Amino acid sequence: MLLSSADFILRQGKCQMTPRDNITVEELRQWVRYDPETGHLWWLKRPSSKAKMTSPAGSIRSDGRINFRLGGANYKAHRVCWALYYGEWPEKDIDHINCVPDDNRIANLRLATKAENNSNMRKKPGCTSQYKGVTWDKNWRCWRAYIRKNGTLHRLGNFSDEKEAHAAYCLAASEMKGEFARYG
Repeated sequence: MLLSSADFILRQGKCQMTPRDNITVEELRQWVRYDPETGHLWWLKRPSSKAKMTSPAGSIRSDGRINFRLGGANYKAHRVCWALYYGEWPEKDIDHINCVPDDNRIANLRLATKAENNSNMRKKPGCTSQYKGVTWDKNWRCWRAYIRKNGTLHRLGNFSDEKEAHAAYCLAASEMKGEFARYG
């Protein structure tokens, strides 16, 4: 569903449009071109004196995603790619299937809820285990497997072997998260 410019957010007593409301998909198509095979966006017009016509649109942020400014608003490239390909702004989050945040090929993008998008995250660095969903409990001197769904932490058991704990996590992830399960 294409959001209209009448959809406002009240902020500090003033009505401001959300960034994705600032421009329609039809207007967006006048500014940028999307290549669904490569995932790249290209400027068709110069949005500023810094940008060159036919140069790639956007820059990579610290989190690895591509972002660009147009008409005073910030846009996430993966949302723009979705809008240009399907002809409407996405109503949900957009998940990068392969977890590469600057890979905006249409084959790598899918609609997801916030929880589904979070399910498809890689293991956070600095964990006690080399596996996602597994941690070392130094008091009990065992490996613990766990998984989170809908904000609830589910403990999957204690294991003497790290790989066994990870196998329990993988089984639970397959059952609970389906296509959004990430094992590593």
